[in-house]
Amino acid sequence: MSKKKFTEGLETLFSDLEQDSFSGQHALLKATGKDRAAAASEKETGGEAGKKSSGKRFSDDLESFLHSAFEDSFERQMRREPVPAEEAAVKKRTHRPVSGLDTLIRNTVDLRQVNYEELPTRRLTIVFDTQKLHKLKEIARLEKTILRDIIDDIVAQYIESYEKRKKK
Repeated sequence: MSKKKFTEGLETLFSDLEQDSFSGQHALLKATGKDRAAAASEKETGGEAGKKSSGKRFSDDLESFLHSAFEDSFERQMRREPVPAEEAAVKKRTHRPVSGLDTLIRNTVDLRQVNYEELPTRRLTIVFDTQKLHKLKEIARLEKTILRDIIDDIVAQYIESYEKRKKK
């Protein structure tokens, strides 16, 4: 048996379909002037150009949007207009009323009675002999304190002894 060809005489069906879908006459395909030009160029060049033109339209739209925004901003600056209150307004946060578990939790310490000692400090890098450093770390472990406090005490004692020697 031979294969039957059904393409003869059916060209009119496909051409009608092409005209309806790309001409912009369909109710869902109402095109603007730019879209019509893009659709016409798509018919001439093929489907691939249509995909690229949509990206180009997006970039053109974005460029025109940014251009108008910059122009507005520039004009405002040239006229030295104040920025509208809506743009400059800082949103203030409101405190929510205490609810849930927060109502059951109460402060155990009066915050007015807490005093923080603010001593002026600076960061310092010190180079130690490794044996002395290990001994200082061991002392800190035994005293259950940090190495910084031990070094601070040593420096305070040295300053005190130095001042006593200088007074004599």
